[in-house]
Amino acid sequence: MIRAFIDASVIYAAIISATGGARVLLKRHIANEIQLVVSAYVLAETVHNLESKSPDKAGAVQLLVDLLAFEVITVDSETVKQVAEYTELKDAPVVAAAIVGQCDYLLTFDRKHLLGKPQIEENSGIKIRTPGDLLQMLQNDDHSAN
Repeated sequence: MIRAFIDASVIYAAIISATGGARVLLKRHIANEIQLVVSAYVLAETVHNLESKSPDKAGAVQLLVDLLAFEVITVDSETVKQVAEYTELKDAPVVAAAIVGQCDYLLTFDRKHLLGKPQIEENSGIKIRTPGDLLQMLQNDDHSAN
């Protein structure tokens, strides 16, 4: 089963929008087609972003964690420091958690710091994609199996 770490932008999008790749990703997780992994850092960042932009939805983060049984990863500061050598400092805890969680993918909408950064993929050994990218790949695999 594919293990995918989701960052705050993905959780935020899944809560805010009833359609789109982030919400479909949650449905694929519920159907046991993919294992979604998060960290306490990402959950706190999501709550912070929702409180500042959509305060009425901030409580949805804990509801998602409770209902969807995300695997929650803890990362030590030494691992974060190592990852910060090749990643923006603010994103190092995210990449580090994806590594510690032994994820195949890190899913994000962060085009500025994470997507399209081959040095992060090479150093971490994790593919960084959008939810839509992963869903397209899964759909293509589904069709090739038929």
